[in-house]
Amino acid sequence: MAAAAATLRWVLQLHRDVPRAARFYAEGLEFSVNVCTLRWAELQSGPLKLALMHTNDSNLASQRVYSSMLSFTVPDKQYCIEVNGIGS
Repeated sequence: MAAAAATLRWVLQLHRDVPRAARFYAEGLEFSVNVCTLRWAELQSGPLKLALMHTNDSNLASQRVYSSMLSFTVPDKQYCIEVNGIGS
């Protein structure tokens, strides 16, 4: 069976200081800023969108635990279900 190509569409990250994080991606990594507020930012680099969402969760900051949430578009849902057993 040929592998179906998945396309990464967007990444969501939690931040305590959304404008500061947005400035890092815009100035340091040359992302375009579509919108930026104190609680939400959406940036873009080519077809990839990066969403930054505010959090007050002190556990995340004190433990430096930051995980991104990813969204993919897949052309073959059944293939995606079958390979799900491989793990991520």
